[in-house]
Amino acid sequence: MKHYNSGFTLLELMIVVAIIGILSSVSLPAYQNYSARAKISEVVLALSTCRTAISETVQSASSLPSGGDWVCESKAGTALTSFVEVLETSDEGAVRAEIRNINSLVDGQHIILRPWPDLNRSGPVQSGDAVALWDCGPAPTNTEDISSMLPGTCRAGAADLGATAGWASAS
Repeated sequence: MKHYNSGFTLLELMIVVAIIGILSSVSLPAYQNYSARAKISEVVLALSTCRTAISETVQSASSLPSGGDWVCESKAGTALTSFVEVLETSDEGAVRAEIRNINSLVDGQHIILRPWPDLNRSGPVQSGDAVALWDCGPAPTNTEDISSMLPGTCRAGAADLGATAGWASAS
């Protein structure tokens, strides 16, 4: 009479546990990276809340406001999302968001959204201009390279963003 074993042996269970461990060690970092990138997309969306206000002001105002007076800024503690510490504007109408509550690599870093009057990025916008181009990317002053974490539409280099002056948050 033959006796057939049914069920799993201890060795088979150990192999299954090892395979699950290997799969989870690969998938967990990938998920964390995906989660951080999704949160950074929310920061970019918060930046774009200023886009319409700045475009309208540039086209219709007789003179441009200084940094902090573009009516779309937020002070620390009053930010638009849980991932934006502060939203600032510059004299040239650029918008800068400080990242918070995502992870240690990107917290405290900045993302900039900057308007240009033409496709050649020839100079800052002036009153009466139409905004022809918006560049989005990591701030040149960041201490970490966060380019790979940004959405594909927000990876302009420091040369494209140009130097900006007069950063200020809402007063």
